[in-house]
Amino acid sequence: MLRPAGPDSAAAALARLPRPASSSTRRVLSHHGGAADVTVSEYDGLSVTTYQALGASPLLIGVEMTSGAAPLHGMTVGMSAAAAQSYLGGASKLPAAPGASASYSVTTDPLAAPYQVDLVTSGGVVTGVTWSAYLD
Repeated sequence: MLRPAGPDSAAAALARLPRPASSSTRRVLSHHGGAADVTVSEYDGLSVTTYQALGASPLLIGVEMTSGAAPLHGMTVGMSAAAAQSYLGGASKLPAAPGASASYSVTTDPLAAPYQVDLVTSGGVVTGVTWSAYLD
């Protein structure tokens, strides 16, 4: 999901973001037995979700775009649904996630672990895009 990739790419991308309009954090039990914080930071038209095990660097696990401020990962709100579906042509189509018009599993991105893309469309136009990383 991030370019450039690397062990510090999420931290570097998050550090470049401005102060969020709002942010909330909840503590969860991790699948590996410890605790972790899930933080959702809200910006104008963008929501960023991170997962941070205690004592570790944050992992970017989700990005939701609801305005066409800037392209992100080849897509933007306001592009045609056909163009978005064409862009995701190499991805596997999934049953649509709740609230989504279409969902895709992307496993062919050489710089990222597998992730899911959910599109929300109206009248043939993309009105929302969500990228979600898979966590084990």
